[in-house]
This record gives sequence, C-alpha cells and structure tokens, in this order.
Amino acid sequence: MKALASTTLLGGIAIHDKADPHLAPGGHLRLIPHPALGLPIAPLVLRKTVIDPRQLAANARTDIVWRTDKGIQLTPPFTLRAGMVVTGILPPGSRCLWIEVDATPGRTQLLPLPGIARTLPGAVVALPMLDRGLALRPELLATLTKNTLQVAQIEPTARGDAITQSRSAAPYALAAGRIRRIRLTGSGVVRGVRWLEERELVKENLYAKEWRRWSLPAKPGARYAAPATALADAETRVGSGAPQREQMPDVPGATPATAPAYAANGAARAARELNRIRKRFEEGATGSPATDHSLAAGLERLINDLSAPAGTLEVQVPSFDEATGQPVGRVDVNLLSALQMAQLDPGMARWLGFADTDLEVLHLPPGSLVVYWVDGWWEGPDAKRSLRGRLMARLAGNKDDTLKAFEATFKTAVPKGIGDIVQLQSVIPMLVGQPPTRPQPPVIGALRSGGWTTDLVPPAAARQITLPLGRLLPGGLLAFARLGGPAPQSLHEKAADGTAMPLIAAELPDAAAPGQGELFDRMAPADPVQYRVAQSDWAGRWSEWRQAQAPVAERPAPPRPVPELFYTQPAVNGVGPVGSLPGKVSIRLDVPRPSQLAPGSLAITTLEFTLDGTTETMPVGNSSRLEFSRKGPPLPRGGQGVTTLTARWKDSADRFSQPCPPTERRIFDPRPPLGLTIAEDLAYGSRPDVTGKSRIALAWKPTTGQATTRLYQSDETTLIRTLEKRGGHDALLARIAAAADAPARAALFVKHKALFGRGQFGLINPDGFTGTTFEHRVSGSLRVLLFYRILPVSTAGVEADFATSALIPYAIPNSGPPAPPMLVVRPVRDGSVLRPAVAISVPQGGVAAREFRLRRSPSESRDPLRMPIVHQGPVPPLPANAGPEARQEVPSFFDTGGSIEPFNTPLQMWSRYSWAAEVRGGPEPGGTTAGEWSDASAAVSLALVPDGPPAPPGAGRLEAAAPGTTRLSFAHAEPLQGGALGSYSIDLFRAHPDAPLEFAASVGADAARTPDPAGGFRFAFTLAEVLPPGTRLVAMVIDPAGRSSAPSLALIMP
Repeated sequence: MKALASTTLLGGIAIHDKADPHLAPGGHLRLIPHPALGLPIAPLVLRKTVIDPRQLAANARTDIVWRTDKGIQLTPPFTLRAGMVVTGILPPGSRCLWIEVDATPGRTQLLPLPGIARTLPGAVVALPMLDRGLALRPELLATLTKNTLQVAQIEPTARGDAITQSRSAAPYALAAGRIRRIRLTGSGVVRGVRWLEERELVKENLYAKEWRRWSLPAKPGARYAAPATALADAETRVGSGAPQREQMPDVPGATPATAPAYAANGAARAARELNRIRKRFEEGATGSPATDHSLAAGLERLINDLSAPAGTLEVQVPSFDEATGQPVGRVDVNLLSALQMAQLDPGMARWLGFADTDLEVLHLPPGSLVVYWVDGWWEGPDAKRSLRGRLMARLAGNKDDTLKAFEATFKTAVPKGIGDIVQLQSVIPMLVGQPPTRPQPPVIGALRSGGWTTDLVPPAAARQITLPLGRLLPGGLLAFARLGGPAPQSLHEKAADGTAMPLIAAELPDAAAPGQGELFDRMAPADPVQYRVAQSDWAGRWSEWRQAQAPVAERPAPPRPVPELFYTQPAVNGVGPVGSLPGKVSIRLDVPRPSQLAPGSLAITTLEFTLDGTTETMPVGNSSRLEFSRKGPPLPRGGQGVTTLTARWKDSADRFSQPCPPTERRIFDPRPPLGLTIAEDLAYGSRPDVTGKSRIALAWKPTTGQATTRLYQSDETTLIRTLEKRGGHDALLARIAAAADAPARAALFVKHKALFGRGQFGLINPDGFTGTTFEHRVSGSLRVLLFYRILPVSTAGVEADFATSALIPYAIPNSGPPAPPMLVVRPVRDGSVLRPAVAISVPQGGVAAREFRLRRSPSESRDPLRMPIVHQGPVPPLPANAGPEARQEVPSFFDTGGSIEPFNTPLQMWSRYSWAAEVRGGPEPGGTTAGEWSDASAAVSLALVPDGPPAPPGAGRLEAAAPGTTRLSFAHAEPLQGGALGSYSIDLFRAHPDAPLEFAASVGADAARTPDPAGGFRFAFTLAEVLPPGTRLVAMVIDPAGRSSAPSLALIMP
C-alpha cells in the first residue's frame, strides 16, 4: 500500500451540508495540493470507501491527552467552564481521520470573542485572542448565544495555531485528512472522545473501488496525459456543483439565506455556472498562445511549452489605471501561479479537476464516514537541488514501480516532456450529515482612512480605506461591499460574464496570528461610509455579513495663498503738496486650478485677505487669477511705512486654509525733503593744526522729511574750470578775478550757484549718514575757497533739490602771524614809587599786528609760552603815511601787577621779573577767527629796588614782659617786605646812663613781625634782663641791600 503524503503537501476537504443555502445537493469534495507541486501529469484517481456509524464505533480509539491553556492535564470526565481553553492532543505519529467528543453543553452564556492579535496603527484597539470582550453588535449576539460548546481542529502555522474547522452542535464530530489536536471552548461536561486511526483502514484502502478520475480540461500534451473525455468530465463536475443561490459578492444587499436563486432549476444552474466558468477560463483568448492572456492559453503553455520549466513560464499582461482604465504598463505574470489562484473559486476548481460533487452521500445514513483515496502523479523535482526535492524523492519510492503503476493505471507512457515522476496519495474523509460549522464572518478591526486618490480632480474625491480583518479562513473567498446610496455596492471587479471576480484578503507580512489580512477600498467617498464583509470556505459556504463604519474623512484644507504685493507711489511734481499722501497697493494671486489642489480637496470659493488690518472677502468664481488694488496708507513727506498683507482661501465647506505668511512691502513717500536753511556767508575753518590740517565744522538742523544727509564738496578751482569749459561766463570770471577779497569772491559764487550741478561736487559723508554735524579735514595750506552743499535725503533716497540748495563757502585762515615784537621794560618813577614801564613795537611784515599780550614771570623762563599772561590789549595800526621802517607802537604803560586773573597781584620790591610779548593779526577778511600769534619777543628782566635807604622806625614803647625780662616794640610806616633779593632786618642799640650806644640785638623782619591793627610794620624785642632806669634804646632798619635807616627816637627806661 502506498504511504500517504502530508496534508500540507497534498490535503483536501469534504463537506456534506444539506442545510447550506448555497451548496448544491450532495457531498462536496476538494483536493488542495501544495503550490510547489505544480500541475499533475495525469488525471487524479479517486477511490471511495463508506464506513457506517457502527464500523466507526467498532474501530474507534479513545486515547487522548487533555490540557488546559495553563498546562494543567485533565482526566475525563471534567467540567469545561466559560473562559477555559482545553486542548486534546492525539498520540504522536497517529493519523486521525475522524473524532467525536462525548460532551454535554452547559447553559447558554456570552463568551469573549477572539480578536485581532495584530496591533494596527492609528486609533485601533488591539484585541489579543480571548483576553477581553468586545462590544457586540446585534448580528454577533445571535451567533454567540446559540451554542456554548465548540470543538475545533487546531493546526500549527508559522504565525501560531489556526482553527481549520469547528463544530458547535451535537454530535461534536469532525473529519479531516489528519487531525492532530482539537480545542474545546465554552462550557459543559466532557466525558471522552472516540477517534479513527487511518491505519485501521488498511483493507478499505486496498479494496476501495475507483470512483472517479479528475482531469485537467485539456488535450494530451508534452506534460500531461489527458483522457479523451477530459473536457466533458470537467463540464459534468462544474454542472453538478453549481451553487443554488447567487454568490454574496453579486448580491451585497442579501444574506446567504435570502440570496436570489442562481437559476430556475438544476439544469439551468448547471448551464449558467458552466457559462461563467468557460468565460473566465477563456477570457482574452485572442492571438497566439504565447501572447494570449487567458487561463486557457496559460494552461496550454504549461502543458506544451518546454522552453523552460513549467513553474517559470510567464506572460506579459497589460496593467490598467484603476480609475481611468487607460493602460499604464505591463506586468509579468507567472502562469502556474495564475492558474493556482484561479482555482480558489470552487467552480474553477471543479473545472480544473480539483473538486467534485458526490450525490451518493444523499442516500447514506447521517454519521457515516465516506473516505476518498486520491492517487496522483506529479513531475518529481531534482533531489539534488532543493530540500523539497529530497523530501519528494523519499515519497517517490522505486522509480520502476512508479512507472509501472502509471502505465497500468492510464494505459499509456509517461508524457515525453516529463522526467522523473512521483506518485502521491492522500485521504479525504467526509462526515455525512454532520458538517463543520458554517464560516463565521471575519472580525473587522478599526477602519483606517488613508490617502486621497490622486486620479480624481477636485472637487471630485475618493480616499483609500483599509479594513483590517481577523479570523479569516485559509483560502476563503471574500464578499466586500460598500453601503450607501439606494443599495449596497459590490466592490468586486466584474468578469466577462458580468459576475463578480473572486476576492481574497491581502496577507499581512507582519501578522502576529493566523487568519489576518486586509481589504482596501481605493475609491471610498469622503462622507461616513459603512462596509460589509463575508467569507466562504473551500466548499463555497458563505458566512453572514459583518459591518463596520468608517468615519467621515477630513478634506484637505485649501493650500496657502501665494500673493504678490506691489506698491505704486503717488505721482508728485517737484516738492509736491503739503500733508500726507497715499500710494496704491496692488495685489495679485493665482487661484489654484482644480488639478493643482491636493487630492480630496473641495473647490475654492472665496479669498479672504487682510491689508493693513482691514479684512475683506472676494469671491473667486471661475477666475484663474485675482488682480485688484487698494489705497495704501498715507505717508508724511519723506516718511516710510510697511504695508502688510495676509490672505487665506475658503472652500465650499467654509473651511479656511492656513493664512499665508505676512507679505510685507516697505513703502516710501516719493517727495523730497524740504531744503535746509543755512547761511551762505563766507565762513572759515580752524587754523591748521600740527598735522597741517584745518577742520571745517558743519552743522545744521534737520528739516521735514529728512532721514539721512548727503554732504557734497567742491573748491574754487573746480568751479572756475567748469565755467571756463562751458564758455559764455567771461564776465563772471572777470568779476571773480577782480574781487577785493575772499568774501567778495564767495558772494559771486553763491549768487550764481545754479550754474554748478552735482557733477562738480564730490560726496564726502559715509553711507546712511544721519548726524547733524560733520567735520571735514582739509589741507591747511589751501588758498582757494571751498564750497559745501548739504542735502537732506528722504527714506526713499530722494534728495532735496540740488540746484536750489545752499552753497556754503569756506576759506582756510592761513595768512600767518605778524613779525615778533620788540619789548623794552625800564624802571620809571610813578610819583613816589618806582615802577616798570613797558614799551612794545612791531616791525612791519606780511600781516599787521592787531593785538598784543604781555607775559611776566618772577624768574626767567627759557620757554616764554610758560610765562603767565598778565596784560593784553590792541596794537594801533600804522599811520597812513608811515614809511617802510616805521613800526607799530603800543603806548608805554606801567606794569602794576597785571589785569588778568589770577596773575593780577602787585609787583614786589626786592624781586627780579622777566617779561616777553606776542602779537597777532586780525581775523581773515569776512571772518571772525582771530589771527595767529607771533613768536614771542626776547625776554627782558628787571630787578625792583627802592631809590634810597629805608626810613627810620617810629619811637619805641615798652610792652608787658615776663618777670626778669624786658619787652619793647617799634613801628614802621612801610611793610618792610623783602623779596627774592633778600629780606629786611632790625638792629637794637642801648646805652646806659652817661654811656655810649652799643649793639644789643638783631632780628629778621619776618621773625620780629607782630600783628599791628593800625597797619604797617610792627616789631618787638624781648631781652632776657631787666634794664636799669635811664637806659636809652634805639632801633635801625637794614634793607636787603645792607643800607641802614637813621636811628629811631630813643626810648628811655623809666
């Protein structure tokens, strides 16, 4: 007996569900080969064995291990409580074909609904399997309260355990090609199981009679040994399995039980279904097989095209835009994959020889087990190239035996295009009258609204909505519809026969659990929309609908406007009118065309703009561009400002765009500032400094409209050359040449200032100069006139009128000083006092002296400029008839101490003084700046000494004295103040009665000086003895020159 292939490699399902509204009467059988097997090389051979319920009971086994989801092992009988999950594990290595759980369900209650384990992005709630309840809709409530005990077959997958079939009604029995584990949920009492091992059916397998052969609908070819009746057999299979009702994708408004009948009777149903399948199989059958895009052409190439392995054959299929239907490219489609995808449709599976209907089960008692043995031959892969090849080689067995079995079965040799072959066998059991539970509708997660469709031009809009699905059946087709409008709308493409094309969910590569996928509606409206989804199993049984609603989609806001802002200044002539003037603000915006709007946008209807704080609206209409103007803000003369514009669009739903960034334009008044009022009389700069530079200090007061200032400078030479080049100004040039002095020349230039334009002047100030004073340093040796023009400039850069602006003449005071004076100082008696008499004379030179100053110092100084100034005064001019040798003479005067503080103290006798004199000329013509001082004269020194000796002191007198001493004092009418030449001293002489005078004491005047309220000089002597009566005392004054006065009157001691 041939070993059975793995159900993963070659599996199948068989269902007899007489209560299903869609399935045709009879049992429905379907083989599901792994895609890697490709197509068989010959018809599939099916044998059948029927096992009645008594035989099942007699051959059943009961060994099984029960474990809870927490790993606790249970021993029957045990109680299953709500929320528990108990798994029954069959012995390793066994191949169970049928299993029945002996259980009694508990009372009706609501159970948590398994959710979607995948965490979806956005506002989606993750619902891990069986860990929380869901808010149930009414249509779910009914399905969850019918039964409270469920038996499910569990198969491992790459993403975890998956439920392949289940049953929720007694008897709790399941049949499959191999059952490894079952899962119990709900509530009830479990007493045990009965199950059938495939190895118990050795005899049934050996003696099973051939039931049918399933062939591809093709003629014999290089890779397939087809019988002559292949096409007729396919038609019979399609007709016998024709559904009784319209498929759910074609009737989205109906339920499975209320779907319209597929046709009036069985023959009509068969004919309609055959027509549907033929059209889909042969659709696009034009041209040669190499360019034909139909399934029929693809099958023909897979059988006969030996240019490449069958699994690599491809065809280029045009790709069309989903919205417009226009071709956008071509897609390479694998022919084998296309054919395998097509057979997901149960009708197409019958046509291709992978499914059939067994009417004989209608006459079998319920609970009977019909076992179908399927033998098939495939091309064997190279065992050296892949793991699959090595696994297939093990199943292949002996090559010779396999070839003999093939030839014995089909009475023909292996097709010439086939190399090694492999024979595989599978078993498909069917329970009569005890079908698995009908498919449940998929779980729909939170719907996600995606991007807007780019193929539609606004305001037409459609968006993509993604429906996350869970609890999808493997290989099951989906019905997908959108609710809204007069009737639900199927979202399936239409085939050539007008019916809906099959639809399956897109597999999620990152799914966390089996049975998860997604559906998409790429043309969903923006309004709230509901969807309904149903699914079918391999046999074609449909679930009920499950509905979900997508919220309204927020339409994209209009784009930000991009305005252009222009400013036109008011027209003015000359200085323009008085007062503020407004300009004109022009605005231009391009209205986005519908094709330029973001997908999903609404039509733009209105422009709202705010100009300088004032908001207005303007309808857009059908305009592609808006252009308009408004009066700008008024500006004062020379003023400046900013005009600011913001704008935003409004669409037909009264939604605004984001405002555009403020668009600003600096605006300026075009009028020139008023001219400056500046005197145009000749002025002089400073006298040249030690660096030889003269500083011309310009100052002015700002005028109306002035922001900055421009200073222009020229000179007399430049202006004269301009007049000479122009010609016609000889008279003016002659008058300038004959002018008496600089003020006269300057006046002529000022009078004719309009003749000199900007081209004769140079700009001397830095850029953006805003000061009101400016110092211009020029060469101190210039003898020509300099001319300045100071022009106010507005914020707009407009100058005041150049021609009428003030022409300011300047000259440099560089005439030089007069010749150094000659100084004579001699002592002259002024009454009874000897005083220094000063005489100053100035030789003639280039500059006449106008003023003198006299310096004096108590000591001679090598630098006369360090001597203090004590006198100053005018120098008389020379007489008109003075000769060349004549001098300017200052009348002689006495220096009595000076007239300039703080050096106006009286001169002291007995002191030596030095004098020096300077003179300077008068201001330049028309100027006020005094002339330059000459060098100082030679210093003159003089010592002040009285003519004769000092006068004698007055009579002495006795003063109160300490015991044992004698104190006497004398007075003098003069202060006896010495000086640098020396000091006064006083000698005291005494004479005892009848004795001559003798020297008694001497003291310096300063040391003997005592306060004298009466003024003058008073001095006192203190003798360390008591003089006897009759002693005469006299005093004499000695001056710094050593001259003695006459003796004073004698003082006689009493």
